[in-house]
Amino acid sequence: MSTARNLAFEPELLDQLVAGRDARAVFERNGILDKLRAALTERFRETEEQDQPDPNGADTQRLQLRFPDLMERMISLHAKGYPPADIQRRLSMFAGEPVPVSVITALLADLRREALDWQSRALEPSYPIIVFERLRVKWRDGATARNRVCHFALGFQSHGPKEVLGLWFEGEDERAFWTDVLADLKQRGVIDVLYVIGSSPHLAAARPQAFPAAHTLPNVGDVVRQSLELAVTKDRSALQTALRAIHGARNAQDALANLMRFESDRFGQKYPAIAPLWHRHWPNLAPFFDVPLEIRRVMASTYAADALRRGYARTLRGHGHMTSTDDATALMYLVVRESLRKWRRPQREWHAAKTQLAMLFPDRFAAN
Repeated sequence: MSTARNLAFEPELLDQLVAGRDARAVFERNGILDKLRAALTERFRETEEQDQPDPNGADTQRLQLRFPDLMERMISLHAKGYPPADIQRRLSMFAGEPVPVSVITALLADLRREALDWQSRALEPSYPIIVFERLRVKWRDGATARNRVCHFALGFQSHGPKEVLGLWFEGEDERAFWTDVLADLKQRGVIDVLYVIGSSPHLAAARPQAFPAAHTLPNVGDVVRQSLELAVTKDRSALQTALRAIHGARNAQDALANLMRFESDRFGQKYPAIAPLWHRHWPNLAPFFDVPLEIRRVMASTYAADALRRGYARTLRGHGHMTSTDDATALMYLVVRESLRKWRRPQREWHAAKTQLAMLFPDRFAAN
């Protein structure tokens, strides 16, 4: 009798369930009784799922405690294009015990979530310089294979170190694309930018709406890169030094004189297509020479962008054609993770550049 009393419902609970309803509403098909049964069944199912231990989580934690660099080895193999089965076989040889495929899958899922969180992370409120670069990615839509343009932004922080602000894949409408890119930067916390560097005219058109106080300048690095592509590999180092005399001149007049000198010099004669390339871009490059030389040396540096581009190409080559922007972003994030470890210090030209920035923008630039 006492057991029956303990299992009985409280009168107040029964009154709440049947208040304002007749017997038919309680006992009919899909009535209160059926809904209560379904709700209780769902609740018990959720409780059982929460109480059930995760077998993959225990294996992952145990392996990572025994082998602290297991995650980095898995990332390295994944970046080279190895499928999960091959990654499992190689990690099992390294660990000396079988590594479940479920552990590899769980680690790759964590890496993908980390990449998507990085892509939508909050940014600094101010960047003195943002440089937009691009590369081509092999893409497959069903039976159609094509190249898609991926843009990435290098942001220079006020105290000098660089960071990759994001990755964006260009769509059909380039004008709308650049509007969305700049809106994304604003939404993630960027308030003020001093210089926006990019070669697209649609970027220059979209910039006033997002950052009205910023200055838009052409990307001289693109012209330098196109020039180097016209030369053989063994000449590129010396050619880059010769081109630095053009874009590193004190003013536009000296730069044009150096271009004329280059045209009649050794490399100008050996590669006759380079000088006309600079002449075609010269009207767009004119505003670049209005910036102090110390700042232009930072803007024209292509080392970081070229290192990222090589890393992207090496990683994407192992995976073939991309089919999803999330998958491509996750793979490119692997290159960014590695680069961020090397970019903790500003480049050597930054000290002179920040002095000029503080003089030009005393109210907007703070070297902290």
